[in-house]
Amino acid sequence: MKRHPGADDVHPQSGGAGGDTTDEDDFANRATIRVGTRWWTRVEESILGAILVLILVIASAGVLSRYVLSAPLPWTEPLARYLLIWLTMLGAAVLVKHRAHIQITFLYDMAPRRVKPWIDLFVVLVQLAVAVYMVVFGAALALSTPATTAVPFVTLSLVYAIVPVAGLLIAAYTVRDGFDAVRAMKTSKGRAS
Repeated sequence: MKRHPGADDVHPQSGGAGGDTTDEDDFANRATIRVGTRWWTRVEESILGAILVLILVIASAGVLSRYVLSAPLPWTEPLARYLLIWLTMLGAAVLVKHRAHIQITFLYDMAPRRVKPWIDLFVVLVQLAVAVYMVVFGAALALSTPATTAVPFVTLSLVYAIVPVAGLLIAAYTVRDGFDAVRAMKTSKGRAS
């Protein structure tokens, strides 16, 4: 029989009194989030892989048409460049997600354990500010640049649209890191007491 915590019970996961979920519900919610996260990771990696393959195919077609057929395709080089912009921006978001960006940790490693969560929080705030900047000014750039390119049906607005998209992804992953930093700060305060 499933038991729901009463008003006098403390829920083991939430730490609060009178929680509305059971451990089974919490486990199911976390499992759903994990499955969704895995699914989204596969989507991101598939998009990045597809863009990389497209760049390879387009660049190869440009080289073959220019040097083998002596009939260069004028759209191959700009399209490969635009796809590289998309690959870079989406790749940056994925690196933020996996916390894999280059870091200089010399001072961080020397900092006392209780200070490290504050440094993490500062980094999160700076990163979030950059992400918001990307969203706001990237959207303004994408909306104000309708110029056509050498590639048929591709405008600069489409090329620049990846900047606010990547900014949104970076902001989402940074907020997650912010929650982790706050949680670490609470944990370090608990150890200090």
